[in-house]
Amino acid sequence: MSIPGSHHDSSSRGGASVIESERVGLSGFQQSLWTLDQLNGGDPSLHMAAVLLTDRSLDPGRFRRAFDAVVAQHAVLRAHLQFDEGTPHLVAVDDLRVEVTEDGYSGSSLERDESGVPVAFVERAKARFDLTAGPLMRCHLTAHSDGYAIGITLHHLIADGVSMQVLMRELADAYRDPEAERPAVPLPVPAPERADDVEWWAAQCEGATPDLHLPLESARESGPRRGRASRLRLTPDQGRQIQALARRVGGSVFAVHLAALALLAARTSGAERPVIGVPFSGRSEETQDRIGCFVRTMPVAPPRADGELSERFVESTGAHLWEALEHEHAAYDAIARTLRQRGQTVPQIRVLLNMVPFSTEGLALGETMVEVVELDTLSPKFDATIYVRDVAGERGAFRQLDLVHDADRWTPEAAEIFLEQYRHVLAALITHPDATVDGIALPAAPVPQAAGPLPMPGQSLLEAVRDTCRRVPDRLAIQQPGSEVTYGQLWSMVRAGAARLTAHGVGAGDRVALHGDRGAGLVAGMLAAWAVGAGFVVIHAEDPADRILRLVAATRPAAFLVTDLTRVLPSEVAAALSEQGIPVLRPSGAPVDADADDLPVVAEPEIAYVQLTSGSSGRPEAVAVGPAALRGFLPWYIRQFDLGEDDRFAWFSTPGHDPSLRDVFAPLVLGASLAVPPDQHTRLHGELAEWAIGSAITVANLIPSLVEVFRVELAGRTLASLRRVFFGGQALTAGHVRGAREFAPNAELVNGYGATETPQLVLWHPLTPGDAASPPLGRTRPDVSLFVRAANGEPAAVGEPGELLISTPLLAAGYLDGGDEASARFDTDKDGVPRYATGDIVRVRADGLLAFVGRRDRQVKVNGNRVEPNEVEAVLAACPGVAEAAVCLPSQPAGAALAALIVRSPGSDVATPELVAFARARLAAWMVPAHVQWTEALPRLGNGKIDLVAVERAVGEIATSRDFLPPKTATEVRLAAIWQEALGGAPVSRDADFFAVGGHSIAAIVVVNRVREEFEVDFPMRTLFRVPVLRDLATEIDDAEPGSWEGISTRERAMVDLDDLLADLEDDTEGSA
Repeated sequence: MSIPGSHHDSSSRGGASVIESERVGLSGFQQSLWTLDQLNGGDPSLHMAAVLLTDRSLDPGRFRRAFDAVVAQHAVLRAHLQFDEGTPHLVAVDDLRVEVTEDGYSGSSLERDESGVPVAFVERAKARFDLTAGPLMRCHLTAHSDGYAIGITLHHLIADGVSMQVLMRELADAYRDPEAERPAVPLPVPAPERADDVEWWAAQCEGATPDLHLPLESARESGPRRGRASRLRLTPDQGRQIQALARRVGGSVFAVHLAALALLAARTSGAERPVIGVPFSGRSEETQDRIGCFVRTMPVAPPRADGELSERFVESTGAHLWEALEHEHAAYDAIARTLRQRGQTVPQIRVLLNMVPFSTEGLALGETMVEVVELDTLSPKFDATIYVRDVAGERGAFRQLDLVHDADRWTPEAAEIFLEQYRHVLAALITHPDATVDGIALPAAPVPQAAGPLPMPGQSLLEAVRDTCRRVPDRLAIQQPGSEVTYGQLWSMVRAGAARLTAHGVGAGDRVALHGDRGAGLVAGMLAAWAVGAGFVVIHAEDPADRILRLVAATRPAAFLVTDLTRVLPSEVAAALSEQGIPVLRPSGAPVDADADDLPVVAEPEIAYVQLTSGSSGRPEAVAVGPAALRGFLPWYIRQFDLGEDDRFAWFSTPGHDPSLRDVFAPLVLGASLAVPPDQHTRLHGELAEWAIGSAITVANLIPSLVEVFRVELAGRTLASLRRVFFGGQALTAGHVRGAREFAPNAELVNGYGATETPQLVLWHPLTPGDAASPPLGRTRPDVSLFVRAANGEPAAVGEPGELLISTPLLAAGYLDGGDEASARFDTDKDGVPRYATGDIVRVRADGLLAFVGRRDRQVKVNGNRVEPNEVEAVLAACPGVAEAAVCLPSQPAGAALAALIVRSPGSDVATPELVAFARARLAAWMVPAHVQWTEALPRLGNGKIDLVAVERAVGEIATSRDFLPPKTATEVRLAAIWQEALGGAPVSRDADFFAVGGHSIAAIVVVNRVREEFEVDFPMRTLFRVPVLRDLATEIDDAEPGSWEGISTRERAMVDLDDLLADLEDDTEGSA
């Protein structure tokens, strides 16, 4: 038998030979097992274990003699590992004893767990084997009130599933006559691998999905796993229908199950062609009744099912399986080596399908009947293993389905749902053979629907802030570096700004561009625009001139208000605005107290504000938001999270991004205070922590990357005043949550989700210590309905990836320019409520909460900022000397940074510094690639499209390009290692500029801390700004004496062009990943 459920005889192809040898080499599969055992320090997932349960009629002495006879007969049961020049071999030793250990009579009944497994035997079965000393088998006998329990454990190196059945039969036979002579069975020699088989497997793996992302409740972790099993039985009719379908297509029952599992894996992982692990037994007729490890687990990728009829798909799956069987003499490691040599990705086996074609039913030791309990759940090797078994009392029906899974990754509810979905797909295949597999609909997952609209305040936000200013004019409104502004002073600034706008003809229906950074000037500008009936758009002060002009073109403002008296507008921007007739306005000076009643009330603008995001078309998208969105959200936000006038709100979010609006307007409506952190470009190491402690902030919206910044700067201290922390803008991990609990022990932590287009928080989840490694997105606001749309357009099932669509009356109005993007994203739901297709792929978990999976398009997040690679690629391709560009976001620690693969134009000698300078003059800092790789041509797929997987692989490798100079001195080498640790990605050239290769504030904090530890020098943040080139910084470190570094004034501006420095530490747009 070669695979479960088949009757193929592989003896003609050289199945494992019975050669009289007491020393044999390991098969490729056995070598993999040995490697795993060493890596994991004795992995219990490599143990084969079962417990034999009998009544009191068993004769223990007779059983011991029978056991000794079987061990003496089979050399493999007396084997251990021996090394020859580092290569492991199995060696059988005649006098190696396998003791039957025994407990005394317990007098009580045998305790079993929920799966029926005797609890006392689980830990014994997990105990590590000494592979070099042996034996690789053990047996333990326990007497209890109901009879005897015999635990038998073998290491996978010497046994497989069939071996356990053979062993049971041999024990039963020896128990009948322990003294009978039994023919010696030597060690089996593994069958040799065949080069053509390896080639076949490597070819069939091409195009397979490299990894399956199943609906796990938390991320995979290394090391032993805690197993759990769920069971489901098909009906007798379903069992017969499966057999009938197998006969019709000339296949096997196993092929029907494989087709069903492949379809379910594709649906629940989003994989186009999933890989399913299949254990090929590796046995011939000659070795069918032998104990040994003959099995090979192979990566089977059934053909794609697009548009196939159900019966035809089962037939093609079966044909593929039989063809695989004809090439079974290949080891997974050999296949992996071949693929790597070709530069291809090695597919990972995450799901195993195993049909158990044998049964221990009816097993007896003499007159004593035996119940065999297999310990499948010791430590699962895979995310999911489905065992298809016979039901007791039946033969050949294979109706019992056991799902063995990692108990820490899947909840029992999730596992049971997966099994039910498996049954559902099986039922569809057998009952609708003429239907297409694309039409198999899994039961839709329940998703939240709106309870009703949010109550809408009767007054506008402008009126609410005006009332606060009247009520508490002397209360602190905004604390910013160097000054404090009261509510009365803030309203005076609003009046002055409104007067200047009115004097320049700005009024109802217009838009005002606000150019500035966090502070009272920017807040006053927002309110002044509303005061004249206009909307506003915030343009960040650190944006380069080219990007400012593109943002102006996208939003068409009637006036350009510079909110900071000291801010110098780039000359090319001033000239362009003048040419377009857009007046440039500035604050009139310091605020003065004034009457708060003399500002006329005007109607709210139709578009209250415009927010700018990266656009897939290659240019920024301008999202237009009406006044109701923020006006309706804030009362719910304040009420839901118990915010009050005694709170102190921190303004970490980037101006103009969605969270910054709740940072600003929640305190202004309440009469609370808003605290502005020190400028990240000039602050010293530790100053942010001192500011946070001194400001006694109580509420903060943070991107998860800021957790590391606070952890480093606080150095064990805590922000005891913090009572609410909202996360958003990046995927949140358990590590972020642990770090936040360390420095904010008194705070409620909330995972928030929203998009610029929704806007504000639409889902939220209060984080608990029991949350998984990837916390869920949470529950919805009362006015929000959700729809998760599967790839086939139907509602997604539990665990199935689908695009998240959000319906709410408070949706953004759309994009200013309308067009195809708006048509594709904005529509109405079945109830006529405005709806937005987020592009985010989510899953509905078994508990009904949503888990973030990824993006439908190429959109990525860089330090919380939404970035469309198309926009970056368009700018890079416009650089003189560049023919083509591809951009991606490799996995990075300490934040994230883009990477680019660039093709030069013929005859061009453009180099990285020129390209980076070109990009930095036109893109926001977070959009400039940190890593640039030059290539002769972009990798492409067979259809001519760019191979994005190959692009990411290429940018992760350091090329032998002229731009890379390896570090020379010991200090350069150590410093380069610190930079690489902080930035991730490729090795660092000695002439690299920290900010040109992706340095950002979060990475800078890591570097500062590591340099101080590594070199034992006082290393202020300012030094990294002043000396950003690696070789120069290494020289200064070499010349420095411990403690000789001098800081700068906290108010001193960096003596460099800030446009060429970091992106904002808090670059934060609300979103999911």
